[in-house]
Amino acid sequence: MTTPGDVVGGGPVATVYSGQRDGVPVALKVFPRVFDRRTRTAFERERAALRGAPSLLPVDGVEARDGKQILRMELCARSLADLVGRAGPLPARDVVSLGRALATALVAAHRAGVVHGGVTPHNVLFRATGEPLLSDAGPTLRQAFPRDPLHAIEFRSPEAIRTDAPGERDDLYALGAVLHFALTGGSPHPGRLGERAGDRVLRVLREPVPAVNRPGVPVELSTVVARLLAVDPAHRPQSADAVATRMAEIAALIAPPPTTPAPLATPVTGRTPVAAFDFRAAAPDRPKSRRAARRAAIGLSVTAAAAAVVMLTRTPSSELSTEPAAAPASTVDPSRPVSTPGSPTTRPSTSVELDDPSEEGGKARLTWRGSTPLDYMVKVMPEGEKPWFLPAGRNSTILVDVEPDRKYCFQVRAANPTDTVQSPAKPFRGAVCA
Repeated sequence: MTTPGDVVGGGPVATVYSGQRDGVPVALKVFPRVFDRRTRTAFERERAALRGAPSLLPVDGVEARDGKQILRMELCARSLADLVGRAGPLPARDVVSLGRALATALVAAHRAGVVHGGVTPHNVLFRATGEPLLSDAGPTLRQAFPRDPLHAIEFRSPEAIRTDAPGERDDLYALGAVLHFALTGGSPHPGRLGERAGDRVLRVLREPVPAVNRPGVPVELSTVVARLLAVDPAHRPQSADAVATRMAEIAALIAPPPTTPAPLATPVTGRTPVAAFDFRAAAPDRPKSRRAARRAAIGLSVTAAAAAVVMLTRTPSSELSTEPAAAPASTVDPSRPVSTPGSPTTRPSTSVELDDPSEEGGKARLTWRGSTPLDYMVKVMPEGEKPWFLPAGRNSTILVDVEPDRKYCFQVRAANPTDTVQSPAKPFRGAVCA
């Protein structure tokens, strides 16, 4: 019998509790409803494919109770988000060990035909020994329980944001974003004061992540992270296996510290501990709120380094030898206001025009035209409610879920590497748009 205890974490859908099963501490991830037959079948297929995979946190049991689905797993000491939020950026040696373990986990998942689809600091967990584990692998539950499209957007690749169909190269981008977070203590795409959510999404889609330029970080490591974060997936490493191999090479180059601390515990053979921190010192803390947990993960500011990525000082593995994509010749000035076609700030070469919305099967059909290839973001403005944003990638039409009898205004924002524009707002169901 599993006995639930305190809340120890949570995400956009599920809540995680501590618990006991036959006297052994466990983690219980509780979903708001029971899986339907199709979801349960697909989930069990993923679970079987990943059974025994190194550095992946397995699901030890599945049960339904009080109309909710519960996944039982090992109770880990804390997450990478918690660790960095409390201790700050990790030493380079520990980030190399972490990168090797996470890349090894992705190798196992990809060989089993499973794309993780959610590599974030909250899904990187640590045992009391310091051994890192990657949790929540697989797309099934993410499809069954849709998230806010802007959730953890800084850990998603530009192409995954556009298509919402992650692949193996997207996992590699997310791995790079997590390692960047571990090295810097903040988001790869930190928010800017006064920046609107839609504008931030457009910036993530088009702007490269600044290179890590921190004392004590080997150029070999910062280069691998930069290549993982290449905007063009063709410039990323070819596979997680190549990343794991390169991390092992970098580990051999980094000299051990002058004094080696006593080991926390004897690590499991073949596992890679991150041993610079004592994870036994505190049990998982109850978060003050979900907002506070998110601030601990992505709310830290980063000193952006504008240094160019340098070449490796020695010949790298062949799959990591591709140069990262060059940054655009000019970048968007964040202080420049978003322009509307017809205004004095509009560049003639870039524009977007939204047609009048139409109703289609209880949804709003939006269609627009852009003058050049652009990344689009739809601003949805329900009457009497706060607006929200919907990524549209490079599509020129989209169906938007709307509430019956509610009036809406819609606007399309667009960006390329040198410009950002928006269409005039269009009414839906007789709304009055400012």
